[in-house]
This record gives sequence, C-alpha cells and structure tokens, in this order.
Amino acid sequence: MPGRMERGTTGRDAFGGAVVEGAQAEHLFRSLLASVGEGIVVWDAELRFRIWNPFMEDLTGYFAADVLGRKLPELFPAMHRAAGIVRRALSGQIVRSPDLRYQHRTGGTGGWISGVCSPHVGPDGEIVGAIAMVSEVTARRRAEAALRRSEARYRRLFEESRDAILVTTPDGRVLDANAAAVELLGRSRRELLVTGTVELWGDGADLVRLTTDLDRGGSIREREIVLRRSDGQAVTCLLSSIALRDAAGEIASYQSILHDVTLRKAAEEQLLHAGLHDALTALPNRALFLDRADHLVKRATRRPSESFALLFLDVDRFRYVNESLGHPTGDQLLMAVARRVESCLRQEDTVARFGGDEFAVLLESIGDPADAVRVAERIQDELARPIVMGEQEVFATASIGIVPWAPGYARAEEMLRDADTAMNRAKVGGRARHEMFAEEMHADVVARLRLETQLRHAVERGQMVLHYQPIVGLDSGQLSGFEALVRWAHPVRGLLAPAEFIGLAEETGLIVPIGSWVLREACSQLRRWQDDAPEANLTMNVNLSARQFLQADLIEDMDVVLAETNVDPRSLAVEITESVFLENAEASGRVLRQLRDRGVRVCIDDFGTGYSSLGYLRRFPVDSLKIDRSFVSGLDAEGGNLKLVRAIIALAQSLELTAIAEGVETAAQRRIVREMGARLGQGHLFASALDADHATELLGRPTGW
Repeated sequence: MPGRMERGTTGRDAFGGAVVEGAQAEHLFRSLLASVGEGIVVWDAELRFRIWNPFMEDLTGYFAADVLGRKLPELFPAMHRAAGIVRRALSGQIVRSPDLRYQHRTGGTGGWISGVCSPHVGPDGEIVGAIAMVSEVTARRRAEAALRRSEARYRRLFEESRDAILVTTPDGRVLDANAAAVELLGRSRRELLVTGTVELWGDGADLVRLTTDLDRGGSIREREIVLRRSDGQAVTCLLSSIALRDAAGEIASYQSILHDVTLRKAAEEQLLHAGLHDALTALPNRALFLDRADHLVKRATRRPSESFALLFLDVDRFRYVNESLGHPTGDQLLMAVARRVESCLRQEDTVARFGGDEFAVLLESIGDPADAVRVAERIQDELARPIVMGEQEVFATASIGIVPWAPGYARAEEMLRDADTAMNRAKVGGRARHEMFAEEMHADVVARLRLETQLRHAVERGQMVLHYQPIVGLDSGQLSGFEALVRWAHPVRGLLAPAEFIGLAEETGLIVPIGSWVLREACSQLRRWQDDAPEANLTMNVNLSARQFLQADLIEDMDVVLAETNVDPRSLAVEITESVFLENAEASGRVLRQLRDRGVRVCIDDFGTGYSSLGYLRRFPVDSLKIDRSFVSGLDAEGGNLKLVRAIIALAQSLELTAIAEGVETAAQRRIVREMGARLGQGHLFASALDADHATELLGRPTGW
C-alpha cells in the first residue's frame, strides 16, 4: 500500500501539479511535456500509465494513446526491473535506476535508458503514484564498450608491437624503452633513462596537454606528436598512450607506443586538404566547416563574451542555369559566387561549399547580430552584379538564413539546422532575401514532422472522416447533391479542417491514399442515400488534387470503386482546380476524356483564382464551373464583385456549362447569383458541411430551402 509523505498542498492538485485554470494552462502543460528533452512518465498507485510524453513516443514507438491507462507489467512484461523500481518509488523511495533495456514497439529490445523514479505526492501528503525522468543512454553505453575494447587493444599493442615503446612516470622520467625507441630517438637506452621526456618534445606545451588528457581520460590513441632526436631532427609520430594506476588508484606510469610517420606526413597533408576542401571552388567542405564551427561553439561556451554567427546560402534558381546553359556554365557560376562571397568576408571568417548550390559562412567575433545581417546584405549586393561568362551575362541571387550564436547550442550541426530552416523561410518569402532564425521556426518544423508521422497513420487507423455540404438548386431550393469534404479526427487536437493538413498531404504524397479513401467512402455513402431516397436523384462531388488526378491508376481505381459501390458514374462529379492543366495539359486532357467516356462529370473548382488559359474550357470536356467563394462573398459590398461574377456566369452559359456559386452566405448573395444565371449554390446560407447522420436528415426535408 502506498505510503504517506509530508508535503505542502497549497496550490496543488491530486497529482502535485500547480492548480492553474483555463486553456492557457492546458496548452502550457502540453507544451512543457512536448519540449523537454527527456522522457516523462507518470504512473498511478496501481502502475497504470497516466502521462507518456512525446519523447517517450519517439523513443519507444508507442504513442500515448497506446499506453495511457494500461499497466506497466501488462504493456511491458519483459521489463521486470522497471516495475520493481516503480514499486520502490510507490513505497516512498527516490530510486536512481541502473541502465535498463527498453522495449520497442517494433519488437524485441531497443537501446538503453536510465533515470530517476520518485514518489508522486498528492496535496494531502499521500503517495498517489510515481513519476520518472528518463534519459536515453545508448550512446554512452556504446562509448563505454568501445573504450573497454580500445584499452584491450592498447594492452595487446604494448605487449606485441614492434613500434617504439616508452614507459614514463607522471613527473616525466623514462622508466623503460625498447630497441625501436632507441633507434627512433637516436639515443641509447642509458641516455633515455636519464633524460626527462620534456627534452624529447619539440613543444613542451604539447607534453602538458598530453599529460593532462591522460590524467583526465586514462588513454590516448594515435595522437600526432613531434619528438626531437639527439641530432635535433624532428620526428613526427603517432602516439598511443595509456595511464596505468596503482592499487590506491593513483597514476603510476604512462605506457606509450610511438609509430614513425614522418615520411608519409607530406602525402597525408595533401590527401587531408583534398578531403576537406571542395574540388570545384577550393573552398572548405562541409566536414571542415563543421569542425571549425564546433570549435567556435566550444569557445563561445567557455567564454560568454565571445560571439559568432552562421549563415547558410542557397543560390536561387540555380537549376535553371544548369538546364538552360549547361553544367559547365553552372560550374563557372558557382566558382564566381564563391569568389564574390569570399570578397565580402574578413580573413578570419570561413566560407564553405556544401555541394550543389549551397554555401555556408562562419563570421567570427561579431559584436552584434546586426553585423551578420550587414554581411548578408553585402553578399546579396555583390551577387546582384552581373556575372560575365564568355559572351553570356548571368545574374545570381541567394536566399540566406542567419543564426547568431546562443548558449542553447551544443553543436554546430544544430546551428546549421536552424540556419537552413531560416534560409527556407527566406525562399518561401520570395527569394533573394535573408531571414534571421527565430525559435518558432524550429518549432514549426518539428511540429510539421510530427504531424506528418501522425498523418501517415491516420487512414489506416480510421481517423479520416467525411463531412458533406449540400449543393442546392437556386431556383427550386431543392437539394441537388453533396460535396464530400474530408476531415481528420485527430486523437489529440480534435477535428481538423483540410487547411490544416491537405497541404502537407500533397507535399508528402499522402494525398493519393487519402484521396483514394475519400472517393470510396463518398461513393459508398451516395449509394446508401440513393437506396434510401431514390426519388431525390442525388449526386456527389469529390475533390481530386493535381497529384492524384495525374496518377497513372486513377481511372482504374475509379472503375473498381464504382463497380464495388454500384454507383451510376453519372451521379459522380470530380472537382479539380485550374492548376491541373498547368501540371500537364496533355495528360490532363487524356484523363478528362476517359472520365467523360464513363459518364463521370467534371467541375472546375475555385474558378477564376488560377493562372491558366481559358482555352482549356473549349478543348477539354468540362461540365461545370464553381465560382470561388472569395468572389461571391463580396457581392453584398459596395461595388463588390458584380462584374467579375457576371462575366464568369456569362462565360459558363456561353460554353453550356453549369455555374455553381460557392460560399453563399446571405439571401442577397443568393438572389444576385440566381438572377445572373447561376443554377446551383452552396454555402452556410443553406448548411455547413455536415456529418453523415445530419446530412441524411436533409433528405427528408419536404420544402427544401
């Protein structure tokens, strides 16, 4: 039975949290759970999971919905030690767990975790559960194992190697040396035994650093050092060294293996330069850039007064230069860009090419983030000048992301990630511009990635639902049909409108399986309505994205759905936007003709907002036009969109197409579009998008609208 612990209860709920009311507190609580870089798990007194934060979801593959309410032994039967630790916390102990193997959803064990499990005390001092802070320690475990293996290798090397071996004391005396050491250093064994190691080193400071590192880490593997022979000649060696301790734990000696690499040093330096520099521009490459950037991160961490900034550049529309002028010209452009960026920097700054059309800049010792902005502006001004290549003038612009150093950064990769995010924001904002990184940019990216993961599972988990908005005859007021509109019943955020996920679905290609599900579900619902009310002669409009519309198997899938649901193709209308014709007019025309052959009608959605030619209305089989809601909504205003809407309806009539007014909100708007000649309408005046049950109720309305 859980124990009792004394604890103040003022302002605390039953689980020890601050009593805060309102949606803001809920949002803050969820944000805290999602933002911490460790796992947070809460159990009640019966070992049921009460909290499982996003870190734990990412780590184990188990979502909160899979875990909450279930007991630890039931969900993770193999984790006996974890259950025991929780029970000890329930008894009032604060338990630091040993490293434990955790169970991953994909099966078997994952990596290693460690943490602290504490009693969870309610406001009355009773222990109501346990709470754990969990860290992922797999990398540390691997590092420890690697270190143990390395130490074993060093010991075998000491025993078997034919390289030079020196045994020295912490105060610098040589205790022993093998024949190879005698030959390498040009000194007799007797001379070495009476010579301090400092005299062997070309730089005494290097010896101090070596000794310090050995005292701290216990071993060094293949560090490059320079020793002096008796004749004064410098010898470059690779040093592997290990500190040996006595029974009291004090360092007794250092055992070092020296391998002469003097002869190959020059060749290595040439290879190193090639491996750390871009072959085209001779600039540092990504590896060298990140090495220098990490050095600056470490220096700024030690010295808060130090500051620097990282810029990430992407040459705008470089692909078009390659495609139109050829790759040799593209290479010349990149070299010219490299030289111009270099000309905008100081000697201590670094510019690197990451490949393709991407460059990065390190600005050392800047006084203020505004200095980085001025450099970005100087680079953009420099690139704005024409670049002459032979008889050709080429203009280059760049989108630039800027990240000043901040204490929260532990690695240069993190700064580079944020600079890339800011650069992409600059591209979205119109190119040839720069953006300073802000924290909300990274939060947006992380949230987008999380949403994409959730969206990938939404269809298979049955989270997609359809709502149906009535399409009404403007003259008769009778129900003509419905437009199927997809919604996402998100398990945490509730019902999401298409605007919150369709763009992401199109970008990732998930729009294709989602669209296929929508078509099947809408046809199935239409069949049920037609069976219940055959006299209504209902139709169903289904939206197809440009990506879905141009899928090679679209017509085949549609034939299967129509056959399985027994829906008359003439009852189905697909809605497409004008962008379909911009993607591939020839392929679009072929699909439209196949739809017409089957009797499926085609409606152009959001008509008037696209940029394509109106010629496709005559060339391709189209049945109706939907007047975009942005035009209809202005009809009540002074002047409004009367002329534009009248022109669209007149165009539809001249081509014998049905005009559908979308977004009819008021009786006045209905009257105006009806008098202009629109036959059908939809909007909140008639009904919002309804779930299937409420939409079914409309079938029984005797008088319509």
